[in-house]
Amino acid sequence: MLVYRCYSPTGLLSRAAKSRIPRGISAIHTHMTRAPELHVNVLFREIADGDCLVAGQTAAHSYLFGLIRHGRDLDTRRQMLRQFSRMWAAITGQEARWFAENDSRPTELGMAT
Repeated sequence: MLVYRCYSPTGLLSRAAKSRIPRGISAIHTHMTRAPELHVNVLFREIADGDCLVAGQTAAHSYLFGLIRHGRDLDTRRQMLRQFSRMWAAITGQEARWFAENDSRPTELGMAT
């Protein structure tokens, strides 16, 4: 079972975004891995005010975590991250800068050996 978790400050993601995000995640995951769409699970969790801090300040953005089977090559994982980042930014309007900031660090981030 594939599980993607979306964490977001309360009220930050609209109902429309919560409807579109799972379709985007499923489309990307099934295209890149050929896994059946029925295996892609997406969970949303709202973070209470003050429960997620960045540099001591309340976070104003969301997080996407994916638990998928081990064994995907580095290029596939990078492509998936790029596509997730673009999809997330397009749907939520949140800046997609994580990938740009971390693309050069795959070994450090556990994406390569």
